[in-house]
Amino acid sequence: MKKFWIGPACLIVACIAFLLLLFVFPKENTADEDYRKAKALIEKGNPKAALGTINKYRDLFRSNAQEMPEQNWLVLTIQALKTIPNNGAYLLLLYQQFPEGFENDEEAATQVGQALLAQEKVDGYRQLRKKWADSSDQQQIWFLLDADALVKEGKQNEAVNHLLSRTFEGNQDVPRLLRLALLSANVDLEKSWNYLREAMEKDPGNSDIRSFRAQILERIGKLAMARAEYIAAWQSNPNDEALLDQLADFYFRHGQLAWAIQTWKEGLELTGSEQDWIKAWFWSRVAHPSGIQWDEIYPTVGELTPLILYFQQLPPGVYWDDKAFDSILGNKHYLQYQQSTFWLRLLQHLKDNHESEAWKLLIYNPFQEQSWDPRILEALKFVLQYRGAVGDIPEKQGQVNTAFFDKSQEHQLFKELKQIASGKSEEVDPKVLSLLKSDEIYTALFLASGWLEAALQFNKLAIVTKEYPDWLAFGLVQALRYERGNQIALDFALKQEQTPAMQLLIGELLLESGNPSAALEKLMPLVSQSDAVGMRAALLVSGVEAQQGNYEEAKRVVKENPMLIDDVLGKEAMAHLAILEGDTGSAEKIYEEIVDQSEAAQYYFLQKAITVKNWDEAERIANILIKQNPLNIRLQEMRIQIEKEKNKATHINAAPPGTVEEKALVSVIGDSSDEEDIAERRDDGPSLWDRNRWQVLRDRRKGWENYYRTHPNARCRNCWKLPAGLDYYPPPPPGYEVQNTPG
Repeated sequence: MKKFWIGPACLIVACIAFLLLLFVFPKENTADEDYRKAKALIEKGNPKAALGTINKYRDLFRSNAQEMPEQNWLVLTIQALKTIPNNGAYLLLLYQQFPEGFENDEEAATQVGQALLAQEKVDGYRQLRKKWADSSDQQQIWFLLDADALVKEGKQNEAVNHLLSRTFEGNQDVPRLLRLALLSANVDLEKSWNYLREAMEKDPGNSDIRSFRAQILERIGKLAMARAEYIAAWQSNPNDEALLDQLADFYFRHGQLAWAIQTWKEGLELTGSEQDWIKAWFWSRVAHPSGIQWDEIYPTVGELTPLILYFQQLPPGVYWDDKAFDSILGNKHYLQYQQSTFWLRLLQHLKDNHESEAWKLLIYNPFQEQSWDPRILEALKFVLQYRGAVGDIPEKQGQVNTAFFDKSQEHQLFKELKQIASGKSEEVDPKVLSLLKSDEIYTALFLASGWLEAALQFNKLAIVTKEYPDWLAFGLVQALRYERGNQIALDFALKQEQTPAMQLLIGELLLESGNPSAALEKLMPLVSQSDAVGMRAALLVSGVEAQQGNYEEAKRVVKENPMLIDDVLGKEAMAHLAILEGDTGSAEKIYEEIVDQSEAAQYYFLQKAITVKNWDEAERIANILIKQNPLNIRLQEMRIQIEKEKNKATHINAAPPGTVEEKALVSVIGDSSDEEDIAERRDDGPSLWDRNRWQVLRDRRKGWENYYRTHPNARCRNCWKLPAGLDYYPPPPPGYEVQNTPG
């Protein structure tokens, strides 16, 4: 009997031993496999995918290097990060925690040096530099960083002399020339441009040169040319997310937020950039919904994947969910290096009336020097101080820089905040002081800053009472008009106090909604007012009468407004009415009187010059209009077409787009002979998308399938529409060879 049980007993013991081995040692086996996989991904040029695996082993960074030197996760992380452009901030974080990982990696050390200087930590850079004083591998980079350090210390002349002390061969000299160009820009613009020209000769395809040229052109107000250079810089290196950010930030600085979001969206479609997804999503969330179908536009799987899935799950009107965020493994580093997390937490604190928490977040803001919107940042600091939310933290730690409120076209709220901050509260509208004490101050701040979607989410008032400034109700109606549509804006406007400005806005909404008779009822009582409201109302009423064929009534309304009849706008209206009546002679006579002040007159004569094929005159007027409207794409295209027609008429091959811009630039910065190298609006963007679209989507899709397979408990599994199989993608372009890159 005993013998009978020996066999089964041994079998049971063996099974138990096997299960113990399976549960005790799988982590080590999995780690070995993951290490080899991550290393292979880096070697194949896919470091972002490698980081997705590496992040699971953060807790082994220090101990692992000592116990298992053949499996050094810290070194592997550094190798991955240093190959991803513009990742110095992450490397600096690692350097501060694990400096030993950088002892034998000079390339990574130079990137840490760049990050230290970017954060104004010159002393930290000097200490790092001493460790590599005898270096020979990265001499050129250290030479350039030493110049940057001098600039950070305010020693511009020493930096220039340092940069002039030596040169480098061929295109290796370009970074030195770019720094000289930047340092010369404030003193001698022509010298700066000449440095850029020399750099362009040494490396014509260098995107940094285009970028610097764009910055100079933007600085001198040549916005159309700056835009062209920003576009050319990105198109010369479309995989560089920083260049795309520069273009989007350019649009953002000049109030073209919809274009900025669209730019990030284009970059996301082309490269799958996680950063582009986050920026486009963030600004759509707080400023202007872009119409992007977020469940169809998904990024590449990478280091930010858990954060993106967290964002994707947030319900409308909710900016932050602490409980959901805490469930993300290794989430704390996102708070230090993803600015979106700062703004979203701040918005949620304010929405929940946690003002003391919002104040702490503002004071200990790690993105103070690189803020996406420093103006609203300073305004929020002031408002929270005014409302007594500082708690135990001294106010001096949150000193407000009111210089950000000084823009010439700034909203009046910022001007009044500055008066209060300057101790001139008695000069401020008492309604603004009431607003400051109410929760609606945040709605007002977001309206004034162009964060329209956030303003609507924060607003709690169905009716804006008389204790608040008139512009608050007006601004909310406008925000609803742009974000929710005319009918919702009209319903809200009709509930508000019917000030003249509100009546005017209601009239406009009724006209846009196709109800001219109701619009006239609102507008007619306003047409004789001697102010901006009366002028606008008279123009709208005149337009309605003209559309209905009542030309005499339309002219009477214009003539009887005391301000409008002598204004350029009134004269433009009278000229337009003359054209409608077929009296082009009278119209031209009026337009000739105001052509120097009137864009409508300039457009009229531009169209006339095109009609009679007077290409010189058409080109002259087009250039004037472009100067006044530098971001008007229609004008840019019209000017290019005029130049082509002009060259055809003179039997000359069409000049490259951009020649006219270069001639305009010469008049600003001096003589130049490199007309042919000014950036034109290229066509290789769409063709690049056509070449890469299939492979990009295929690899991105493959990455998400792998991610969900290896992360069975991943959040938001239905965030994106990922139908089974790859058949729904279009076939590869003709002659395209499919490359099986890692997902």
